[in-house]
Amino acid sequence: MHVLKRLLKVLPLVFLMLLFGCDISPEVRAQKAFYSEIDLWAHFSTEAEVKVFQAQVNYFNQQHDLVRINAVVIPSETYQKTIKDAALENALPDIIAVNSNYVSLYADQKFIIPMDKFLTDSTRNDLLVPVLNQGAFNGRLYMVSPETSGLVLYANKEKLLASGGSSFIEQPEYINLDDFEGLFDRLAKLDDDGVVMDMNVLDYNNWAAQMLLSQLSESSLMPIDDITGSSSIKKALLKISSWGEKGYLSTNVANALLNGDIALSWSLLSDYPELKKSMGENLVMIPFPGFFSDVGSKYSHSVTRGWGWSVTKQCDDVQAAMRFIEYIFQNKKSIEINGGSKLMPATLKTLKKVNYFTSDREINFINNQNVDSSSNSYKIPPDAYFSVQTEYINAIKGKASSSRLH
Repeated sequence: MHVLKRLLKVLPLVFLMLLFGCDISPEVRAQKAFYSEIDLWAHFSTEAEVKVFQAQVNYFNQQHDLVRINAVVIPSETYQKTIKDAALENALPDIIAVNSNYVSLYADQKFIIPMDKFLTDSTRNDLLVPVLNQGAFNGRLYMVSPETSGLVLYANKEKLLASGGSSFIEQPEYINLDDFEGLFDRLAKLDDDGVVMDMNVLDYNNWAAQMLLSQLSESSLMPIDDITGSSSIKKALLKISSWGEKGYLSTNVANALLNGDIALSWSLLSDYPELKKSMGENLVMIPFPGFFSDVGSKYSHSVTRGWGWSVTKQCDDVQAAMRFIEYIFQNKKSIEINGGSKLMPATLKTLKKVNYFTSDREINFINNQNVDSSSNSYKIPPDAYFSVQTEYINAIKGKASSSRLH
């Protein structure tokens, strides 16, 4: 099979986790003048995700006579190396799963191609703005995601109002860092132990690093070496560390926000359905503070991070590849399959269909980024995220090292 010929150039067959959607016979193919086979490589974290994707591929293949998806799931621990090796051998499949951290790198190296001119208007208009943002580079769209996750700042509405924080509930497009710290001080005075916010992102420090790097790179398009070692990043980390030193922060305290023990929680977007079910109208989302004075609203509301589908430079039939990618967003059956995930669906249509949010207020909050989705022009290689993570973990524990950060 064509898909195996490509894969075996870079990965022994023994490492394959799953293969489905095989080639059809040459006789059948000859009867289809415009028939296309699309090779696709993916990786997933759980067997449940594999089953969801397999159902999507199988259903697509059943419904389409002229396009067939040959999908291979590769173990996550070898996936990135497999992609890199295949690119060097010009052996990439037609579609690959891409983590949003790698979009700028792959696009810059021309492993993947722009997709925006192939998207239908209905799909483009239905995709959430932050989903478009995470797949954009240098004015073009290189990746689209069927679902996404990220970080959001949750708040106990009653505690905010008691501390004079009504302006935060009104969802301003940008929160000044000084105003945010003022809220911290007032909340701490109202709390018995002075703990204000649960930094429930200790295990997701790469997302928090993304927020800092994205804010800074958006504000000043400096070389990546300067970003990761810049005085601005150091200042932001020391600021977070000062919150830890004052005792304002806790880490991974189970149900602290649910139980009313804490006013703020920096946590995963996928936690929203459970939190909303328990807290009702007392749960609100508020914007992140801007750590750098000249940053606008783009990264003020949430940090969206996920994976999605990209079309590679090896693809000979981009329209056929896009037919499958758009199917994932538009087809009723696929929406039902995707709706079983805890992650946030990437389209307005699916959000409303699966009742992920309880009102348009929450949808507008996440979607109100107020920027052109193709404006991203910075490159942040994946290694840059990891270089900030260790210091970030130290910072939220109030143990940022001045010798390393000055």
